[in-house]
Amino acid sequence: MASSERAVKRVVGVGEVLWDCFPSGDRLGGAPLNFTAHCQQLGSRYGIQASMLSRVGNDPLGMQAIQQIEQLGVDTTYLQVDSTHRTGIVRVELNQGEPSYEIVNDVAWDYLQWNERLSDLAKSADVVCFGSLAQRHANSREVIQRFLKETTASIRLFDINLRSPFVSSKVVLGCMAYANYVKLNEDELGWLADELGVPRRDEIELTALAVRYELALDALLLTRGALGCFYVTSTDVIGAEVPRVELAADANAVGAGDAATAAFVVGLLRGTPIAEIVAHANRVGAFVVSQPGAVPHIPESLL
Repeated sequence: MASSERAVKRVVGVGEVLWDCFPSGDRLGGAPLNFTAHCQQLGSRYGIQASMLSRVGNDPLGMQAIQQIEQLGVDTTYLQVDSTHRTGIVRVELNQGEPSYEIVNDVAWDYLQWNERLSDLAKSADVVCFGSLAQRHANSREVIQRFLKETTASIRLFDINLRSPFVSSKVVLGCMAYANYVKLNEDELGWLADELGVPRRDEIELTALAVRYELALDALLLTRGALGCFYVTSTDVIGAEVPRVELAADANAVGAGDAATAAFVVGLLRGTPIAEIVAHANRVGAFVVSQPGAVPHIPESLL
């Protein structure tokens, strides 16, 4: 049965599962996990099932990660456990709510292993979301790119997610061949334009249109902080109002872009008009900004 005919739509997040170590304590994170968990929250009532493909250590943080991911409703069937390498961590510092990161190297998610179940998963997926950070080591890069070659997903979303010092032009540009949607922020758009030889324009919307054209994407998803999210097609840049929100005392912006991207994907799977998708993505992203942690419980009013 073709994927478009299945009652259940499968979203697969591929990449890092880690703990964000804030001054106030540790919280489960990783861009692909944040995205996957939000897809599960936003889409479960519409027949969407989210699965996570990653690897954690056989240690207390790894076991706690599995437990929390299951509590989020995300399928952990493809979450591997590594007996040699520890669960990933990121040391996060906040400056007026904006995060900076120190990403610990050589951890479990750098050592994904291929098995034949992944071939079945690739062929059953309707959506695959992947990034560049999880491909910093050859082990996981080989598995992720094999998965991308085998998938028949109609939405193949590349969140380029540039994180110094793990930025590779070769990896990023190579992954464009697997993607029909790309998600990035303003800084990443400028970097990508330079890598592609696309002149930057005074108006960022024109740069986004030129990059989308150069890559021949179905669309580009651009996040612009307080200005919200934008959907860049072959002819237009579609935005929407960003609601004002009251910030919790320990609120931060971690995961807001991932939440907005999840809202985009769920909207696309449901066939929602693009203007409505963008407006909903901005509401979801703004809510996550107002809360601590990357995957807060989304209220009924936003589902």
